[in-house]
Amino acid sequence: GSKRLPGKFVWADLITDDMQALSELVKNSYDADGTRVRVVIDTNVLTDAVTGEVISEDSREQSDETPRETLRGSITIEDDGIGMNLDAIRRGWLTVSLSHKQEMKARGETTAKKRTPLGDKGLGRLGAQRLGDVLTLTTRTRDVAEESPPLKVSMIWSRFAAADSLNAVPIEVHRLPPGTLKPGTTLEIRGLRDPEFWKQNETNDLQRELAAMISPYEGVAGFRMTLVGERDVALR
Repeated sequence: GSKRLPGKFVWADLITDDMQALSELVKNSYDADGTRVRVVIDTNVLTDAVTGEVISEDSREQSDETPRETLRGSITIEDDGIGMNLDAIRRGWLTVSLSHKQEMKARGETTAKKRTPLGDKGLGRLGAQRLGDVLTLTTRTRDVAEESPPLKVSMIWSRFAAADSLNAVPIEVHRLPPGTLKPGTTLEIRGLRDPEFWKQNETNDLQRELAAMISPYEGVAGFRMTLVGERDVALR
């Protein structure tokens, strides 16, 4: 049989660098017919490597006697798009395959807002996987029907390293109380693989590069991207 290297994901080779990884996530917000997407980068947040929980100042002081492995940094991508139901989460985040977006592009079809999809199914998930180890996804569809409640999914990618496939790893999807989220999707990625990359780059440079990667043309009508970098976070 083929030899598997722990922690290596062959599919992840489709994402070549951190900027492309982030751009794939912003493309998903565009494809979800969002009017805005907000990206917040903070390299100072600490996360417990075992539980995936954020380590607060209080808990740090209380656990001095038990040193814990910590992960650093976070990137949050928040949009006001159409959101996802449980089926969309399963298809879009728990599998990597040919996508309906590719089929739409091939047939010249567009979204409800007449947008040609920019992203590909699975690449957003791979982008999140490349950027950091812990993912929290919260989402609510614009449809207020009872069968599409607000949802929260948490994943720690390192737990998948020894699994033959994502299907072998139980993914917890929690229903949130109605009204707890605005329509749209928020991805919080913590335990960044390369926090120094984001710390060293100027916000304006990142914004320009990200905009260039997302759109082959200047400006997208009805879609606004905001990037909050290290300096902005420190001033908040």
